[in-house]
Amino acid sequence: MYNASVRRPRNLRRHLYRGRRVECPLCRGRWRRFASLSGYRNALCPGCFAAGRHRLLWLYLERETDLLDARHRVLHIAPEPSLSRLLAGRTNLEYLSADLDPRRGAMETFDVMAIPMADDAFDVVICSHVLEHVRDDRTAMREMRRVLAPAGVAYLPHPVSTDLATTYDDPSIVTPTGRRRAYGQEDHVRLYGRDFTTRLEAAGFSVTIRGYAEELSSAERQRYGVHGDPIFICR
Repeated sequence: MYNASVRRPRNLRRHLYRGRRVECPLCRGRWRRFASLSGYRNALCPGCFAAGRHRLLWLYLERETDLLDARHRVLHIAPEPSLSRLLAGRTNLEYLSADLDPRRGAMETFDVMAIPMADDAFDVVICSHVLEHVRDDRTAMREMRRVLAPAGVAYLPHPVSTDLATTYDDPSIVTPTGRRRAYGQEDHVRLYGRDFTTRLEAAGFSVTIRGYAEELSSAERQRYGVHGDPIFICR
């Protein structure tokens, strides 16, 4: 849930955060600081509500890929509204967003474990911070590989604990309290370890890992308020 200051009317929000110290690369808003969320300072853009990891992913897509220039068929799983608005408006993209929850406002509703699309249907798949919520993540990985064209690429930023050699999941943990204690969040069903890459490779992907936040200068990290988990680039 957004913090109270974020829920205030837009004009009041803009007044509260008025400044030039930070910038959102999605909406290009300039602010005194980003809004707080769940105890985290400088988290949400007061203009478009993009979180730090969303800002980081957008910078990567904008600077390091041809997604915004070349023609692509794009599948965006569990779309972040701030990113989805920008991608859906690109005339070079055949863009489709999808979510399991019909209330989330995606273009279609389906389960990532059973994508109702033909093989090789997309050139790009974007799926960020989703698989730790999915009951059978290996099936979901195979489904994303199936619908991805041979020359396509999937961008999969996901949280990984480098302290764990292998992913921790326990199907007997079913309560929100138990999951929060085990995985750090009540709607997670596993905590990925360093074998996340191996799981993706088993699904048929060739994987490159980019710790893109660390590739930016400290001035850019402060300006854009970016942080986030590695981006797993899967071909």
